[in-house]
Amino acid sequence: MSWIARPWLALYHPSYRNLLAQRLAERAADGDDAAATPLPFELWLHIAELSDFTAVCRLATICRVLWPLGRHPSVWERRCREAFCLAGHAPCDRVIRDYAWSWQRMFLLRPRLRFDGVYMSAHTKLLAGLNEGRGMKEKDVDFYARCGKWVTYYRLWRFYDDGTVLALTTSQSPLEVRPAMAAAHPSKPQTLRQRGLKGGCWGTYLATEVRIER
Repeated sequence: MSWIARPWLALYHPSYRNLLAQRLAERAADGDDAAATPLPFELWLHIAELSDFTAVCRLATICRVLWPLGRHPSVWERRCREAFCLAGHAPCDRVIRDYAWSWQRMFLLRPRLRFDGVYMSAHTKLLAGLNEGRGMKEKDVDFYARCGKWVTYYRLWRFYDDGTVLALTTSQSPLEVRPAMAAAHPSKPQTLRQRGLKGGCWGTYLATEVRIER
């Protein structure tokens, strides 16, 4: 399977729980036999249950012994119960049959909110030309455009598990704004001003899951 670029992953911040899986994967890729440490599978399973989704995927690709970690039901059951714990979600035990009794399938297909990144939508609008710009030139290029100019701006949201949401409309690139939004927290409203998030505002949200009968 060919590698597919996923630039939106840069909007999510890294997790320190991935360090073990990342180091083992790098050593295995370098041909280091010591990467496959002779730990019992039960201990690896316990490590996988305490790790996040990315770390589990990394561990499962290191060697053939650890491959079952990526398909073990207890690992995915823990991921599902953590991901679908909001008040608006139906209990996992009630809807698992909709996903062929597979915890892994539920985690991959069931819609959920992400709290470790930023949601964004890009918008384009036409700015009408202004008479004040007529005749202003730089390198023989006239700033004035009679038909106007197309500009792009972004609306970004960051959700928190306590029901708070941070909303921001900006013309900056989402990759440039993401570190500042990652540092902001609802318990410290002044972080918006400290991080230069001009125009950002706090709000609340209510998550509701809509089930479609299959």
